[in-house]
Amino acid sequence: MQNKFKATTALLISAAGAVFTYPAISPIVNSVSTFTLGLLNHGFTAATIGGLADWFGVTALFRKPLGIGYHTQILISNRQRIMEAIVDFVSNDLLSVQNINYTLKNENTANLLISYFEQSDGRSKIKNLVNDLFFEIATTTNTKEVAKSAEPIVKNQAKNIDAVQIVNTITDVLTNDNHSRKIIATLFEAGLSIFKSEPVQNAILVNIATLKKEYEGDSAGRAFVLSAMDLTDDKILNILNDNIDKKINATIKTLTGNGTVDPDALTTAANLSLYFKNFIKAATSDSNTQKFIDNFKSVLSSNFDLKEYIQRWLDSYLKGETFIKNKQKIEQLNANANAQSSRIIKLDKVKPVWQDAIDDLIDEKIDTFINSPILQDKFDRFVKNMLNSLITNYHDTIPMLIREKLDSLSDEQLVTFVEEKVADDLQMIRINGSICGGFVGVVLYIIAYFVTLGIKS
Repeated sequence: MQNKFKATTALLISAAGAVFTYPAISPIVNSVSTFTLGLLNHGFTAATIGGLADWFGVTALFRKPLGIGYHTQILISNRQRIMEAIVDFVSNDLLSVQNINYTLKNENTANLLISYFEQSDGRSKIKNLVNDLFFEIATTTNTKEVAKSAEPIVKNQAKNIDAVQIVNTITDVLTNDNHSRKIIATLFEAGLSIFKSEPVQNAILVNIATLKKEYEGDSAGRAFVLSAMDLTDDKILNILNDNIDKKINATIKTLTGNGTVDPDALTTAANLSLYFKNFIKAATSDSNTQKFIDNFKSVLSSNFDLKEYIQRWLDSYLKGETFIKNKQKIEQLNANANAQSSRIIKLDKVKPVWQDAIDDLIDEKIDTFINSPILQDKFDRFVKNMLNSLITNYHDTIPMLIREKLDSLSDEQLVTFVEEKVADDLQMIRINGSICGGFVGVVLYIIAYFVTLGIKS
């Protein structure tokens, strides 16, 4: 309490000054005039009296100063009356229905909500809240029972699937020129990667060595030519790799429409696309395709146990954990693991299938609200009408809540609570008491001095 320190310091200075300037013992009695000494002494004495009086008054509000109990501890002695006054002031004046509604009327609740979204990370907080809610629902879902109930529905729907239409749709997609070219380009990239892999390269080197040996045979001339040209196995492999790499990359660029079009690559790409389309059409139009589809539907709808797969899918993509049903088994494996091994078996974590959709939906709704004055106006009116109804119907609970809070405080707690709020400000009374007392003492001394001087003369 900074003001308390100032008030106490002022009181001590006043008391010390009163003693120091007392004529009978003052060490400056011969250094100043009688008027000046008296003026100082009366000023300091009056300041001390004023400071002590106000200290007594301020302290008497909360406790017994100097052990004096007469009309002290005013806060505790008048607790009930003060409490009722506080309750009445807060509920019927400060927090009256009119004041609250007036404050609400001058606030735009939609702007407050937008500010929460944009400046207080409200968007992320709402996402986290909604995700936590869905996670709670998901983790408490009995996926085994859901799978048991869903299995007959899935099997029944499988019987009604128009598989031919699905195959035809897939065929149309695959034989689309853009799609087919991308698929072929992807296959070429994968093939080139396989071709350049170490096992394949080593196998090609072995074959190159074998072919060279067969080519040379017993002919010294052929062996000399190959030796003169320095065509080692590795160089032959590099030449082969370069040629294949150029051809395939040129074809890939032509298929994807990137880079300069090579006429030969253009022809190759067109032929590959045509072959691929014919292959897909031939594969899907075969009479055995319908038979395969019918057999698959029959197995799926009758003999195939879907419960485990449905439950596993729900565990993975609804709850966000892979094979959550095996958690106890995994924990047991961990417990039985070799103590010298640092490898720990853990559940794989995956993102629930609904999370991105929920996040995107929340972003969409928030952006729509921020950019729509009509929605903002509706929200503002809805909130104000709702709050107005709540305030009108439940305003009587405000004094009850305040009274309950105040009644729960002991006398000591109440004194501490009030002191924390106002005691520092009350110390200004003590400071002002010392200042005003000193000023009044000086003025009265001057008046008395000149009155006495006039009488003497």
